[in-house]
Amino acid sequence: MPSLTQRYLGPAALAVILLAACSGTSSKKAVAEQVDSTYAVAPVAEIRSRPIFQNVAEPSAALRRFSNGTIGSETTPQNASGPAVKIGLLLPMDGPSAVLGEAMLDAAVLAMNDLYLAMPEARRASARIVLVPKSAGQDASSAARAAKEAIQDGAHILLGPVFSQGVSAAAHEAKSRRVPMLAFSNNAAVAGNGVYLLGFLPEQQIARIVSFAQSQGKRRIAALLPDDDYGKSIHAELRRQLSGGRADLTSVAFYSAGDDDLSPQLATLMGRPALRLPPPGKTPDPRSKLATLWSEDKVREHRAQPLPFDALLIPQGGEALARLAKQLPAYGIDASRVMILGSGQWDDPQTASLPALEGAYFAGSTPQKRDQFEMRFRSHFGYAPPRIASLAYDAAALAVSLGLTPGAADYSARALTDAAGFNGPADGIFRLMPDGANERGLAVLKVTPRGFAVVEAAPTTFGR
Repeated sequence: MPSLTQRYLGPAALAVILLAACSGTSSKKAVAEQVDSTYAVAPVAEIRSRPIFQNVAEPSAALRRFSNGTIGSETTPQNASGPAVKIGLLLPMDGPSAVLGEAMLDAAVLAMNDLYLAMPEARRASARIVLVPKSAGQDASSAARAAKEAIQDGAHILLGPVFSQGVSAAAHEAKSRRVPMLAFSNNAAVAGNGVYLLGFLPEQQIARIVSFAQSQGKRRIAALLPDDDYGKSIHAELRRQLSGGRADLTSVAFYSAGDDDLSPQLATLMGRPALRLPPPGKTPDPRSKLATLWSEDKVREHRAQPLPFDALLIPQGGEALARLAKQLPAYGIDASRVMILGSGQWDDPQTASLPALEGAYFAGSTPQKRDQFEMRFRSHFGYAPPRIASLAYDAAALAVSLGLTPGAADYSARALTDAAGFNGPADGIFRLMPDGANERGLAVLKVTPRGFAVVEAAPTTFGR
């Protein structure tokens, strides 16, 4: 079996995927092997009938009766080379986020299946790898209890929880037992001392997209940010990125979550009086004062004036982005006149349906890899996974891969923070840092009516 720094994680056709460390040297070697695609997309019941899932008789029941059970085998067959390696999985399997938790559990199970197919060593030692799922709920106490139970059940490593408050609580249990934890959070404040983050860190996304804008000659950058901790962290990162003098932060405007009319903030960015826009879908009474303030002539007047910036960062996504995007054209802000920049929160099909953002850019993982993961997920489980499910897939693949280290599972800080990093089959290369943060290889994506197009590819190695 090749060393960790020689392993490579990648798909063979669309069927076989495994996780291992990637190296920047010419000795990089793929250890995935081609298998029959019809076998690889077998029904989930057949998947769990294989040796790696030999104690699970009925899939749906296993997914819902997991709190005191495991997925895998508690016994060691004669062909296994050592005792069972147990991977604790802390997910919100009850409460409002139960659907998310179940999808992430499905993704972890799929990763185990794919490694079973792809790695000969996984098949030889399949009964050694055991998932131990626990419900981490929505709150700190539930997450702490889940971590404690998983460790008491023998978990050698913990994957999860999802929410920041749960990570902090579970981390206390993990640190006291010296069990490493790979959390799905993207809040750097909860990382460190054996807690590693797998979530996409917003600061890295901003650094990537701002660097791209600068490479395209953009020197005057403005930002429209939410007035919360997330917006403040983005503001700090922007100032840090632009401190070298290659570009200027011309203006920043903050908006509150409940702001439906963002005219004052847009006017601040433009350095002009605010337009009074009518409510969406309504035309003002021509006799009203509002009609005087908002008219086609006023809009044309605004559009005719030059913009005081050549790039605009809007890092929020979802409904907030949709509401904001509808108001941009009245101020002459569109991708034909200015480079509009976003964050990983744009990585949502809804973004491509917003006309004002056509031609805008954001930083994210390579969509082709994730599309392959989602295709396989649908073929097994019959529904589309939520975006964050890919983190559970890559995390489980990493834990299984390191669990198959000859002699004993290696979840040491040295192995987890290998400088060469790991090549996730769903979200691309990443490496875990000694301080618990992560570094990801991100692509630059362009918004088109047909989806997201890669305009600058993600790196394939970190090098040494």
